[in-house]
Amino acid sequence: MTLRCDGRPTRPLDLELATLGALIVRCSGALFIDAEDADALRACLAYAGVAAVAARPPDRDAAATPWIGRSLAPAALDAAVDAVRLRAVHPGPASAWVLRRRWLRRRPDARSRCAAVLQGLDAVVEWERRIWVPRSAPGRGDVRRVARPIVLDRDALVRPRPGPWALASSGAVTAWAFT
Repeated sequence: MTLRCDGRPTRPLDLELATLGALIVRCSGALFIDAEDADALRACLAYAGVAAVAARPPDRDAAATPWIGRSLAPAALDAAVDAVRLRAVHPGPASAWVLRRRWLRRRPDARSRCAAVLQGLDAVVEWERRIWVPRSAPGRGDVRRVARPIVLDRDALVRPRPGPWALASSGAVTAWAFT
């Protein structure tokens, strides 16, 4: 069931939305969240102080150009349909990702973050972003900073590909969705 959200959350929702496998769609200044378990989604949003009503997101323009998102930075396009699909990564690969070395050294807080992931207090979220941009806007620099166009590989829209990972405690998805 798809819910239209109104208001700003009082806390990050990344962990709950990832465990629900949510699809978040931003278009025309509105935010829509779709998940299989509508009751859990509605409760999650209510506990965070976000009003939600059942609604259907507007259809995207058939002539729009699909883009693959590189980051969760907001694209300043009101006419675009911006969608992010979330899924929680299994704790095994998630803990390996948290503990991996970056620039030949380990972060000092890696062990505590790994413990939080293994205890279920935090999670690693895999996100996949698609933006459908009107044909009049692709040359804009603000769109090119956050996404790249799908030109030759039309199967990229339907074929799942491994997306970037982020810690749910970072609040990156919530910041993108509610800006």
